[in-house]
Amino acid sequence: MTVVVLPGAVAVDADQGTVHVNDHRQVTLSLLQWLDPQRSSWPKAVLLDHDGTAVNTEPEWATAKRAVATEFGQDWTTEDDHAGLGQTVQFSAQMMVDRGAEGGVQEITERIGAHVVDSIRDDVPLIPGIPELLEELRHERIPAALVTNALASVVTTTAAALTENIRAVVSREDVENPKPAAEPYQMAAERLMCAAEDCIALEDSQAGAQSAVAAGMPVILVPGDKPVEPEPGFVPVEAHTEVTLERIRQIGPLIPDLPRADGPPEQKLEYGATRRPAGEILTVNWP
Repeated sequence: MTVVVLPGAVAVDADQGTVHVNDHRQVTLSLLQWLDPQRSSWPKAVLLDHDGTAVNTEPEWATAKRAVATEFGQDWTTEDDHAGLGQTVQFSAQMMVDRGAEGGVQEITERIGAHVVDSIRDDVPLIPGIPELLEELRHERIPAALVTNALASVVTTTAAALTENIRAVVSREDVENPKPAAEPYQMAAERLMCAAEDCIALEDSQAGAQSAVAAGMPVILVPGDKPVEPEPGFVPVEAHTEVTLERIRQIGPLIPDLPRADGPPEQKLEYGATRRPAGEILTVNWP
């Protein structure tokens, strides 16, 4: 049995099988489910970024941008590819317009998206480790969603190939405020009818990870083309193949610091400590 120790008039020393919190409001259903020794009730959903996390479409995007740039009489370089990493397609389209392309941002964006859709329609390039994770989720009946700043036409092409796994999609066109704002992940959780604290995200970029944490969920960071600075709520892994359901269940829900009587609420967020064997002392520190 695990005992959650609440704050009281008498201090309680840490002992085996105890979890110490400093505010009654931090005892949430998600925390109690995570403390379940079977670890079988968390998470309720897994939300995946698209490009660079679920699928390796960066080569397709680069090829598409070069092709469209050529159509408009311009060059597109490797440096331009790097500048667009983690940005929306509209960002790259705007770069072309700023350099003198006669088309509008919307037209160029749609042309780029059409090239990518054509290249992945018959063979979605899933990243190694992701098919196995999706199969685990399907077996456990845990829904998944794709959450991206990419175009709806592209992400729905991927989702169409994974109809048994992907239950919701959120694209750039679905939100007013894209990543790093919280709106994409909040919308995905709502579409899966889950509380954000019952979800976990997989990301490969700073902006995407910040979006997930802002929505109230921890995020597993898989290797990407750009380094990501550590922040509270980020859980780095070395490879996509490390992201298994067992690993996911070792991570607790995000717990926000609560308002204090002597000052404003803290903005920091922490995720639960790695699950330890039953009987060990577990202190969850919320300063």
